[in-house]
This record gives sequence, structure tokens and C-alpha cells, in this order.
Amino acid sequence: MANSWKEWEKPVLDLEEGVTKLKALADKETDAIKREALETRIEEFEKRIENFLDVRYSRLGPWEQVLLARADPRPYTLDYIQSLFTDFTELDGDRRYGADHAIVAGPARFNGQSVIVVGHQKGRNIQERAHRNFAMAKPEGYRKAIRMFEMAERFRMPVITFIDTPAADPGVESESRGISEAIAASMLKMFELTVPIVSVVIGEGGSGGAIGIAIANRVLMQEHSVYSVIPPKDAPQSSGAIPPKKPKPPPPSNSLPTLPSNLGSSNKSSKNHLGVLTEIRLRRPKLFVMP
Repeated sequence: MANSWKEWEKPVLDLEEGVTKLKALADKETDAIKREALETRIEEFEKRIENFLDVRYSRLGPWEQVLLARADPRPYTLDYIQSLFTDFTELDGDRRYGADHAIVAGPARFNGQSVIVVGHQKGRNIQERAHRNFAMAKPEGYRKAIRMFEMAERFRMPVITFIDTPAADPGVESESRGISEAIAASMLKMFELTVPIVSVVIGEGGSGGAIGIAIANRVLMQEHSVYSVIPPKDAPQSSGAIPPKKPKPPPPSNSLPTLPSNLGSSNKSSKNHLGVLTEIRLRRPKLFVMP
């Protein structure tokens, strides 16, 4: 079982390196026959890359789906906002306690239509991840989302949310400030909205931290993402795949969890068994190109 999605990308990188070298040789080659031969080899290598990707990504196991959903190169909420929206203005603070940077939110324009955008935001490096709390929102993050939903209702603006979080913040401080109540209030507010809501799982949709901003008219899911009622590492025991046992010493750092086969993940063969999703959006996973 793989420890990182990069393990099955290595053969692709090797092939692409070979293609790059062949293209450089073809550009310098003056003999037409030799150049044609090189171009033929380049086409063969590119077909091998496509075939490898199609086969490899169609056979991912549950844990490999989780690794791919957490892959660093995936586009995050701010990447989607930059690519799809204009005139985005980020608003911050919950008007009760403070600011939470794990959720970004604000008004924007989508194809000329004024909308409210709310989404989890991870970081690209350790400093950003600490600043964003690894996309694990605290109570003030969900209360900020409630502010945005109320604004959307007041000004009749559709809502678009992007889901990408392992779970809500589990810390003692968040518990003391009412994280469960904040998530429930955010869900209730979304149920009450009369404007259209579209939610998109763009990577990792974990536990109540995800559903807190995912009550929608249409729920979409990017291919090679996961959507689960609990963080995957806790899924085996909660699903009954692993019976509860007495506490044991922590396992070695390189050990991997055994996940139930019905973990909510998406690929070309995935089916919406529970009727939770509206649509699974297929996309080529290689390099997770920006939308």
C-alpha cells in the first residue's frame, strides 16, 4: 500500500523526462527521416503515459483515494476563486469572537452574476498551513459563513461553497466556544436559504467540518476526492470494520489504516450509492492542473 500519491507518479515522471529529451533532440535534428522517427517515438511515449494514467487511476484503493484527495498540488479554494470568479472581496470575522482563516468567504462575480463564495482553504507550505489551521475551521469560521449566508439571502445572491477539510477543529478551545453548535447553526441557516446553493467537494470532505457548509441544492464532487462522515483514519472502527479494542501503544509512524471498501470516494467507476451527490466531475488527475 502506498504511503504517498507520488509513488505511482514516478513512472509518469520518468516517461515525461524521456519525452522532453526526445523533443529536444527532434528540434535539433536536421535529417527529416530521423526527425520523423523521433516524433514517432514521442507519440508512443505520450500514449504510454495516457494509458498508464487511465489504468492506474481507475484502480485506486480507498486509502490511495485519500492520499490523492490530500495531494499538495491540488487546486484549493483560492485557486478556484482566482480562475473562475472576478471582483472577489474577502470578508473576515464573525462579529462575536475573532477571525478564522481556515474558511475564506466573500462576494464575487461568476459569469457576471453576483454570488457569495465560501470555502475551506489549506496552505501550500508549513507557514500557510499553520495560518489556515490545515483547513480545520473553528467556531468563528462557521459563524463567518453564517454571516455570508445571511448576506446572500438579503441581497438575493446565489451561494457557491468549496469543501476541502479533514474535519472541523477538534481543539479544547473550539469545544469551549461551541464548535458543534456553530456547525449545526451553519447547516440550519443553509436549510433556510431560499437562494440557489451549489457545493463542490474539491479534495477532502471530512466529517461535520465538511457538511457545515455543504447543505446545497446541488452537491458536486471532483474526481479523485473523498467525502466521508468521519476522518478516514477513524472510519474503520466507526464502520465496524475493526472492532473496538483495549488501548494499545501508538503504531509505528509508517503504518497505514485499513479502510472500509465503501469509503465515499470518487473516480470514473464511482456511483452515487447514497444519493448524496448530484454529479461527479471527471478530470485528468495528472499534475492537478488548475481549473
